[in-house]
Amino acid sequence: MTYGVGPDYGRGQIGHADVLKMVPDMLIEHPLLAKVVAARFPVIFVDESQDTDGRVVRGLIHLYRTVNTNFCLGFFGDPMQQIYPAGIGRVPAEPEWVPISKPQNFRSSRRVLEVVNRVRADADGDQQIPGRAETPDGHAYFFVLPNDVDDTMGLVRRWLALRTSNDEWTSDAPGGVKILVAMHKLAARRLGFANLHAAFHPRKPPAALANAYLEGTAWPIAPFADVILPLCATSDHGAALRVLRKHSSLLRDSLGGAGVARTRLTAARAALAELRRLVADAGPGSIGRTLRFAHREGLIDPVPQLARYLDPDGPHSDQVLSDKTREILDAFMACDVRELDGYFRYVGRQSPYSTQHGTKGSEFPRVIVILDDSEGALPTYSNDRLLGLAELSDKDRENEANGGDTTVDRTRRLLYVCVSRAQEELAVVVYADDVESAVLSLKANNLTDGPLTLSDLRRDLSPHT
Repeated sequence: MTYGVGPDYGRGQIGHADVLKMVPDMLIEHPLLAKVVAARFPVIFVDESQDTDGRVVRGLIHLYRTVNTNFCLGFFGDPMQQIYPAGIGRVPAEPEWVPISKPQNFRSSRRVLEVVNRVRADADGDQQIPGRAETPDGHAYFFVLPNDVDDTMGLVRRWLALRTSNDEWTSDAPGGVKILVAMHKLAARRLGFANLHAAFHPRKPPAALANAYLEGTAWPIAPFADVILPLCATSDHGAALRVLRKHSSLLRDSLGGAGVARTRLTAARAALAELRRLVADAGPGSIGRTLRFAHREGLIDPVPQLARYLDPDGPHSDQVLSDKTREILDAFMACDVRELDGYFRYVGRQSPYSTQHGTKGSEFPRVIVILDDSEGALPTYSNDRLLGLAELSDKDRENEANGGDTTVDRTRRLLYVCVSRAQEELAVVVYADDVESAVLSLKANNLTDGPLTLSDLRRDLSPHT
């Protein structure tokens, strides 16, 4: 039995959700196990406790209540930073527990901290104070832009670089700027792999394959990561031979006599030249053309599922592919090989883009937070409702009346997490159908005194273009 982000029971792999469900139940139902855990770990501290699954919290509190040993349990977290639905939020305290508050913020500049406190003001009212004796002023800006104009993000980044005299705003290198979007597909569109992302995300995709895609380990893409792109990126014959010796049956299998080796090397050289031409030509469908050629010529040795798809009557004809997997592979084959560059930069954390949930607990010198419901917001969040640009749903009104969690509450907490990632400089970009109404809403919600608009950007940048 192995552990992975997602389950794959056919391969003996349990997922994260399985662990969260099984372990608390085991602690509660098996007293001996609880005693063993407490003896082995007499001190347990839980970080980010607000997003810890409620079952895990209840299991640990049961452990605390029942074991007769010197056992210390502590939870560290901020309910305002709860952004996962299964998170418990505020941990119910035992009567003898001692709460410890920490209003000091040691991360953010003064201007960033001002935004952090404004976002939180209408939630629980708690406010943070600078924790450093010499806290820099920093920069923080709000922008409201129309969602039907192209390349406004480029304008924002150039304006920020000009205003702050810091070219890092326009750098895509790690450490330049971190741009936070709501979903992976928004990053995919901006990094040029929207079709590739859509291919692996049909309705109800296989969980194991979808998770592997986000981790950069999906088996349909592996031949490009391991063989095809490395072969096309190097002009060193020795490096190309090492790749082929490791991944290709053409040179990895027994070469027999000198004549066989010479023939194989000649074939590999010709195949490599054609492979590079196919990748260079690119275009729609080039992933399929490249992959089929590489398999036919023996340059790659794909996993049995992919080999079955590429050669239905070949040695792996006994492999069974589900209809959904075939749907993914068909869409993948239709993609442009050029999309893989942005994809690999994204999953390798070499691009400026990250999801808003994915940066939880991180910090960056410069942060841009994008609020854009027009591109398909997460179903449980709505920036328009937070800003008062859209009406609450009936469910929200019901939850509000009963003291429950609303879309506005969840969206405010996510925005709070995003703006509090910034150490020195922050920009919040709101994309809106009605720019004027969005400007008024930002002011009415006391998030900013005066957001900038597209005309402001163009006016300030025009002397420098």
